[in-house]
Amino acid sequence: MKARQLIADASYGPDTLKVLFQAFDEAWKEVAPRTSHDEMAVEAARLKLASIVLTVATSQSRDAEQIKSAALILMNIGGKVRQ
Repeated sequence: MKARQLIADASYGPDTLKVLFQAFDEAWKEVAPRTSHDEMAVEAARLKLASIVLTVATSQSRDAEQIKSAALILMNIGGKVRQ
């Protein structure tokens, strides 16, 4: 999927990428049920989430839960997932 590839292509070491993928996957579990079932809307939401994960990450990121929480805050507006 394009969202995971976006993260994979980021300039981070393998340990940080592992944390970022974990944060993305865990956040997606919470975002997915609030996203339209339309394939394009799902892909747009996944790309947005991946971009947000990369935005909040640093090369020193080691806490997937912290990244996930920050990403979820940035994805949520009034309890509804933005696309």
